[in-house]
Amino acid sequence: MLPAILTLTLMLAVGCAPQIGAECASDNECPSGARCDLSVEGGLCTVRGCRPGDCPEDATCVVIDRHTSFCLKSCESDDACRDGHRCYDADEQAETNYCFSAD
Repeated sequence: MLPAILTLTLMLAVGCAPQIGAECASDNECPSGARCDLSVEGGLCTVRGCRPGDCPEDATCVVIDRHTSFCLKSCESDDACRDGHRCYDADEQAETNYCFSAD
């Protein structure tokens, strides 16, 4: 019985871990290596200065220009994004579809 409880506890803890694209108020609320971008309403956990293929799992590198890039949450549809964000189609700037503010 104890191993089953321990396994369930670990699964729940991993499921609650902060992710790229999550709301935040400080860097402490983001995954290791990510920062909280407060220029986005509600804050946004992201990694700045990424290169394609460098982002954590379930995230994609979106290249704005040759000096600006961010890891953003990957998505298939708007349902995968947090409230107030939508799923944008991949283009020459991103490897896959990504979530970002709908405003």
